[in-house]
Amino acid sequence: MKKIAFVQIGNAILSGLFAFAAIDVIRHSTSTASAAAFWLTLRFGWPMLVFLAYGLVFEVAQHLYPRLDASFDPQQGEQSAADERELQIGRLAAAKTSQWVLGIVLTGLMVVVVLTVSATITKQLLGMITAGMLGATASAYYLMYLIEWWRLDRHL
Repeated sequence: MKKIAFVQIGNAILSGLFAFAAIDVIRHSTSTASAAAFWLTLRFGWPMLVFLAYGLVFEVAQHLYPRLDASFDPQQGEQSAADERELQIGRLAAAKTSQWVLGIVLTGLMVVVVLTVSATITKQLLGMITAGMLGATASAYYLMYLIEWWRLDRHL
């Protein structure tokens, strides 16, 4: 259970940091277009540095974690299993979580479509909202998988 919590919480944080960094890049970047040229200036601020630093630390931690739990395989991540029971729990949790997340993604897609046809929203704001929704959905997926894994672990 600890290895699942480690990977899922780590991934949820990474997804949240990525969304925050993407929103920051969208907010501070500029683009101009004319008949002759297109210019895009991307500006990376401190949120991108935090995301990259955390990603590096989390990657190293995943490769060191097998020293604490021999059943953890960094290549398999949350699908690492010590026995057949853990393997079955992982499969069931992934199936159930995928159903939930599909509903969230479809709802988010409808929101983006409505915002896209709205005359009052800017492209920049739409990009920020979309990045935030994607990051929130990914983080929610990881946390819902963890909760479902924990629930199944208690009942199977």
